[in-house]
Amino acid sequence: MSYNDLLDILMLEKPSVVLITKKDELATLIPEFAKTYNFDQRNDWHIYSVFAHILKVVDETPAILPLRIASLFHDVGKPYTFKLDKKGIGHFHHHAEVSELIFAKHAENFELKSNDIFLIKKLIWFHDIKLPTDDYSVSEIIDNFDGSIELLFFLKEADILAYNPKYHSICLKELYELKNIYLKSKKLIK
Repeated sequence: MSYNDLLDILMLEKPSVVLITKKDELATLIPEFAKTYNFDQRNDWHIYSVFAHILKVVDETPAILPLRIASLFHDVGKPYTFKLDKKGIGHFHHHAEVSELIFAKHAENFELKSNDIFLIKKLIWFHDIKLPTDDYSVSEIIDNFDGSIELLFFLKEADILAYNPKYHSICLKELYELKNIYLKSKKLIK
């Protein structure tokens, strides 16, 4: 598998079907993925292995190349940040930063435009943060995404849909409320 092959796979209707059969090739191309295979997250929110979760997120996002790449890399850093608490629950503090660094290490191999690389890094970095609701922070985030804030919402929604299903409704409700605040703020800013 080449980086161009991976880009072609990511643009399929359901990339997971091919990625699961080519996971050894993926790990040869991007070795950091090997640690995600069968990695038990030890957390009730995440009932799938890191790799299974990533595949679900990739499948749930629209076929927009920077978004699909961000989906693929968004949690690749989790095995490197894994910590168990006293109750035996897994946590992944700062995994988004590590995931972004892993993507950055491979970014040039994708032969993408620099603005797409920058966007993918931002999507990975922001995918797991709690979005603010105050007017100043809202406008700051919107400005930071320069017209592509909707891609962050797509990624966050896909990420939620790859959680344990018992948490979908509460998380999606919060996300949609925030999305409405952002969209109203965006209209006010223009």
